[in-house]
Amino acid sequence: QQQARVHKDCSTETTHPAPSQKPLEHPPLVPRPAPRARTWARALVIWASFPSTICFAAASCAATFTDHTQAVWACAFHHTGDFVATCSMDHTTRRWDLSSQRCRQTFRGHVDAINSVTFQPYANVIATASGDKTLSLWDCRSGLCAQTFYGHKNACNSIAFKPQGDMVVSTDADGTVRI
Repeated sequence: QQQARVHKDCSTETTHPAPSQKPLEHPPLVPRPAPRARTWARALVIWASFPSTICFAAASCAATFTDHTQAVWACAFHHTGDFVATCSMDHTTRRWDLSSQRCRQTFRGHVDAINSVTFQPYANVIATASGDKTLSLWDCRSGLCAQTFYGHKNACNSIAFKPQGDMVVSTDADGTVRI
């Protein structure tokens, strides 16, 4: 039995199964084939939705960027919405121009996978956290590393700016948070 419900922000109907009163039945256990080698996605896909709505059923692919040579771990929008930064296992960070749909800059300097990326609020600076136990600040105008922070004893997993942009917080693989 199917029951149709319409999301208030969407113009399309979505069909959901009607709630059931009987207990869930689990499928029988069957042997699985040996796992294949895992392939990681090397692309950034930008999805566009209708303005002022959160209707992912109506979203469409606006752009796909595939210049990274290994898995892409994270991405972040610039505050203007004109650029996106990505970081990858290929030890690079890239800044993408959404209007031209091209890579504007490739930042190189980390010696291990880059696990997290963010833009400094209201500035042209990108911050990265890497498996090489360092954090780096990259100047988008010059394309150079402006500063590298040392001190984590394990791989850095994430980095974030304070909303005012005057401080960063980072985490690493052993549970340490540094501000």
